Amino acid sequence: MLLKCVILDVLFTLVILPLEPTGAPQTVTVRVTSSRSISVSWDPVIVDDRNGIVKGYKVNYQALPNEPSNAPQAVTVSATSSRSISVSWDPVVADDRNGIIRGYIVSYQALPNGHLVAKILNITNEEQNNRQTVTLAGLNEFTNYSIGVLAFTIFGNGPASVGQVVETLEDKPSGAPQAVTVNVTSSRGISVSWDPVVADDRNGIIKGYILHLALRIIVFKNRRRNKGN
Repeated sequence: MLLKCVILDVLFTLVILPLEPTGAPQTVTVRVTSSRSISVSWDPVIVDDRNGIVKGYKVNYQALPNEPSNAPQAVTVSATSSRSISVSWDPVVADDRNGIIRGYIVSYQALPNGHLVAKILNITNEEQNNRQTVTLAGLNEFTNYSIGVLAFTIFGNGPASVGQVVETLEDKPSGAPQAVTVNVTSSRGISVSWDPVVADDRNGIIKGYILHLALRIIVFKNRRRNKGN
């Protein structure tokens, strides 16, 4: 039996697909160009590590948490009594928070040269977008106060709002007139003089004075003794 063998020529085409680069760009430099931008520069991947034609580059970046870059908004202040002030504000704009706001610091100072005092208000994550209010108590009567508010994250304090000035309400004087003198001017008249209440004790604008007059009557009895007793 005769066998016939046929050998076919098969043509194979080998296609080598390009791989991703096996090396990174070289000499990467980062430079700050403004308060809100940076410039990134680099040299290309080494030729032997490109494994093909490099079509482009992807720059990955992440904004890390930081202190707030802006102050709370719509700050309002109002005197609620002769010794207290209410302070309210809207939160820092979301893009300027740079993290989770942990709380606020309300700074206040009696003008013109009082000590700077700070009151801290801590907030929760659920209160990030809430309007906040605090009451400053134990203040001086009829006194101007300068008040500012700032927000803080775990990384630090942000800028304070523009200081606002408000005056506490008036109250009754806490001191008496000074150097009171009384002189008899006649059998039916006396003269009363005094210096004003010390300025720090006036607690408002003095509208007038009230004089209290107490009449004391002294009776003298003259007893006569009979002779012989």
